[in-house]
Amino acid sequence: MMAGRHDEGRNEQPHVHVNFLVENYVATSHESRRRNKFFSDLGYTKMDNLTMREGIVNDLDSAQRCLAYPLKEGKLVFSSSNIPEELQKYLESYAKIEYEAKKQQALSKQRASEKTENLQNQILALLPSNLHFTDYGSYKRYIYTKFYETLQINEYPQRRTVESAVQNIAIFRKIVEPWYFDKY
Repeated sequence: MMAGRHDEGRNEQPHVHVNFLVENYVATSHESRRRNKFFSDLGYTKMDNLTMREGIVNDLDSAQRCLAYPLKEGKLVFSSSNIPEELQKYLESYAKIEYEAKKQQALSKQRASEKTENLQNQILALLPSNLHFTDYGSYKRYIYTKFYETLQINEYPQRRTVESAVQNIAIFRKIVEPWYFDKY
């Protein structure tokens, strides 16, 4: 068993993750009683807002992820006495690396979303409110001409990103129906 405190997260509500590796685990309809008894035996009182998720560990990698996850912020609360200190340090290091990689992915995704939103706003700014298009082709020619005319080649965004933004704006401005771009 490994337990670690997490202060970061979606809601930034401090919480503790307690992960177990149990041999021959059999779920019962009274899991909360079993958990409360376990923590009571350790000297803890009944824990409110305790949730549980079960999963089957089939290999060493998933066992490592299971035990390492509570240590992702490096705030150990408790570990089983049969986990050697070297293994505990390794799991903490592994968890921190995985956690940092996940945070970087989320940050990258957020930046991409902001770029897309910015691109869509740029395209919307090119469309005067009194300008209406009768078909997608004329709209697309107008937008691409206006969009690229002031950019240097090193400022060009990815073509697929521009194409997607142009299509989204066409749907938003009701130039085409949402299914217009479906391939079938």
